[in-house]
Amino acid sequence: MLTQTGRGLQNPHMHLVIVGAGIAGLSAALYARLYGFETTIYEELAPGGRCLETVHAKYFPGLPADEKAVTLAERLESQVLDSGAVLRNERVLQVSSREPASADGPVTIRTESDETFADACIIAVGDERKPAGIPGEEEFAGRGLSYCATCDGPLFRGRDVCVIGGGDSACDEALFLSEICSTVHLLCRSEELTALPALRTELSGRDNIRQYFGAQVRGLEGTITDMGFRVLQSVRFRWGGTETSLAVAAAFVFVGRRGLAASIAPELDADADGRLHTDRHMRTSGTMIYAVGSARSNPIPQFVVAAADGVVAVKDLYDRMYEDT
Repeated sequence: MLTQTGRGLQNPHMHLVIVGAGIAGLSAALYARLYGFETTIYEELAPGGRCLETVHAKYFPGLPADEKAVTLAERLESQVLDSGAVLRNERVLQVSSREPASADGPVTIRTESDETFADACIIAVGDERKPAGIPGEEEFAGRGLSYCATCDGPLFRGRDVCVIGGGDSACDEALFLSEICSTVHLLCRSEELTALPALRTELSGRDNIRQYFGAQVRGLEGTITDMGFRVLQSVRFRWGGTETSLAVAAAFVFVGRRGLAASIAPELDADADGRLHTDRHMRTSGTMIYAVGSARSNPIPQFVVAAADGVVAVKDLYDRMYEDT
């Protein structure tokens, strides 16, 4: 499959499959095409990944602070498609190594419609938000309780809402909500925020954001409308040694995320959060299978790191081809 010329390779016809079209997957695809790989990307939903849940890409080097995250994703997607990569809107069910490897390639990718083989695979499926485990969470999901302020926040414009969490996502979404909602109550379980210092500073400068440290959320309460729908009305929590309740129109939960990669690659080594173990080259325990971005253990949840992961994986894949010459 490879044409050898001297020490290197000319026109390497390697078929690479990338699972996931977030920043990590799209960056990998772009560089894969630069290295000459035949590249197919599988994405179940719309390209963009975490960009679709985030307002701004303000920490991406070289971009203005008010750059829309979705704009970054759209530009990268356009670059990837212009490069000649193929994007398939399809869900991948399983990625596995073929032992022993065959002439069709050492990796099997099974989708909802068929099964294909590849010379290498980069898993970039990202992660999903964890539920908070609060009494009433399932009951009020979609009825006042949300896991995406960017998606659902505009529905509660001008009203009081609360955000549950204290990390980067919670603070970033609280800042977004503060621009459209009357008051944002930030309920942080720990005694201090774990978000980036820059986010904490920005948060303290918003007059309509009220912070509650050491807040233990006890439950969600609401009412049933005449149409029979249950609607959230308040959040009950313990704070400062006393039980209290806040009347809010919505509650947004951001208490961490869990990986999706282990669910589609169950044979590979993974951590307790469903992310795949990798080395510094992004190699997993599977033959010719890589993991990048939030698909791998201990990710740094920044777009720039996800993009770099994709580049590292592709460069290592290219270098491995020299080992066989």
